[in-house]
Amino acid sequence: MEYGYRSLKQFKLLQNYSNLFELPAEVKVFKYSSCGQYVAYALSDSVVIAKSDGSTLSELAVKQCQDLEFSNKSTFLQTWTRSVRLENQDFSENVELWTMDGTKQFSTTVKQLENWTLNFTSDDRYAVKQQSNELLVYDTKNWSKGFTNKLKLDGLVTYTLSPGQNPHLATFIAEKKGAPASLRLYSLLGLSNSSRPVSQKTFFKADRVMMKWNDIGTTLLFQTQTDFDKTNKNYYGESNLYLLSTVGGGYDARITLDKPGPIHDFSWSPNSKEFIVIYGYMPAKATMFDQRGNPTFDFGTNPRNFAIFNPQARLILIAGFGNLAGQVDIWDRKTLKKVCQIDCSNTSHCEWSPDGRYILTATCSPRLRVDNGVRIWHFTGKLIDINPIEELYQVHWKPQDSTKFSDIKLDSESAPTPNQSVLQYQKPVDNKPKVTGAYKPPHARGTPSSSGASTPRGKQVPGAPSPKPPPQRKQKDQNASQQTASPIAAQNDQLTPVDKKVRNLTKKLKAIEELKEKQKKGEKLERTQLAKLESEEEINREIAQLKM
Repeated sequence: MEYGYRSLKQFKLLQNYSNLFELPAEVKVFKYSSCGQYVAYALSDSVVIAKSDGSTLSELAVKQCQDLEFSNKSTFLQTWTRSVRLENQDFSENVELWTMDGTKQFSTTVKQLENWTLNFTSDDRYAVKQQSNELLVYDTKNWSKGFTNKLKLDGLVTYTLSPGQNPHLATFIAEKKGAPASLRLYSLLGLSNSSRPVSQKTFFKADRVMMKWNDIGTTLLFQTQTDFDKTNKNYYGESNLYLLSTVGGGYDARITLDKPGPIHDFSWSPNSKEFIVIYGYMPAKATMFDQRGNPTFDFGTNPRNFAIFNPQARLILIAGFGNLAGQVDIWDRKTLKKVCQIDCSNTSHCEWSPDGRYILTATCSPRLRVDNGVRIWHFTGKLIDINPIEELYQVHWKPQDSTKFSDIKLDSESAPTPNQSVLQYQKPVDNKPKVTGAYKPPHARGTPSSSGASTPRGKQVPGAPSPKPPPQRKQKDQNASQQTASPIAAQNDQLTPVDKKVRNLTKKLKAIEELKEKQKKGEKLERTQLAKLESEEEINREIAQLKM
């Protein structure tokens, strides 16, 4: 069991919970190669290519590297630094390609950090770069020759290159002058400006797309998204999901989703024959589809927004992260029965281990700046290891060939004994705040049923003058007053900090409901009011956590 992480003060590679390599220096970014044999990391004045145990292979004279990426077969390492304007007003070549021995092969200019990498075919034989509305194809055995083929498409926004033995380009062309947007698939081999797409789909309502190929590169799932919904039915804009194939005559389909609302996530199985979609207003629905877009299984509705198969396609993880409470469901793909449910609150990163038996969840900065660290879980739901890490920025399993591991036997496999860290850092259940008696909503606490409406104790009404101090009374009158007021005062004093927090959050939810009613009546809300509506899920999550 091996993984690496980067934090504010250190970079570590761990094997079976013990340090394999440690660098007590600031590392800007690190990446494993897909084969797991190499790891590269960027320091302020250089980039180091190392073996997976941390021993150095080569050191590159690249200063202030912001990102790096290995090619699919680990033939090349790409580095990105910030481009600067030269004296001739051109921009510097800030993307460089290196072999593992530190020899530079190629350089080019990509000013934006987003989508900066060249994309390589699965065998590293060809590389593709987008330059404005053109796609340039390079022969990686002869970089000095420059690009060998190109495809020019007016209105080209973005593209992706498929994996597999028969690589294809998926290109997204935006709407223009009333013409619909389109997604077109082209064969990479023999590409030219006269090439015809092997498959295409046209559609309106698409400001941007998210594209995901299956592992063998025969079928593409892509989600279209608008920034705004002109019908005002969806605050998050309108989204649709389509399927487009390179085989079978270019089969295409729009995926029918039977619950209104946004698409939260979609994920291919490693077997390339099925996928899961999580969609709809919360609680969202999770459904599995076959490779032609037909629904095959309904996982039900829950507050979930994340789905991923384990590398062997035997187990499925469906979770609610981000603004949701962090509950994780593990399903057995063979029986389609739930294996367990785990509470992984505050998770900002989640991965299956290469052997498909363990789950890594992490709380990372800057998404969350408290309780940063890594947790390792067995697929049965048992917590195996806790590793608190101050200001954790990055963490990844070391990649390994998933086919070399034995099949999972759900009926007989048990979780290993937890690491000592679980006992050391796990908070005892007794430390959780306890609320005695039946749960009462905050507005009903501390007020007898016959007392009617009243303002909370000690709360100043906005705009009202400050209350005058009460007049001095005789001791007898004071004692009588205290006896009369004591039941209400005592109840109010018994509110725990948790009760008070729930009370305040419930008031915010009530205000949000009032805004929703205004919106339904057609009233136009201000930007600050819309921001309050967006906070509803976060507030519900906090209340759920406080009541646990």
